[in-house]
Amino acid sequence: MEQIILKIKNKKKVPFLKELLKQFDFVEIIDSSSKKRKSKKEEILDGIEESVEQVKQHIAGKIKLRPLQELLDEL
Repeated sequence: MEQIILKIKNKKKVPFLKELLKQFDFVEIIDSSSKKRKSKKEEILDGIEESVEQVKQHIAGKIKLRPLQELLDEL
């Protein structure tokens, strides 16, 4: 299967182009606008939030975290 990525400059033309491509039975349209990708900033913030939650659970005695040295040894 071959893939072609199109970048449409005029947003008003996108529906027309999608409708046109749907007419071809050999074309599959994967709409990237429906799949919102997280920005790097959002990914980093999500990671920080998860880490803070884990530290809170550790302090409350609900989970046990690995020692820092063990993490560094993996690198």
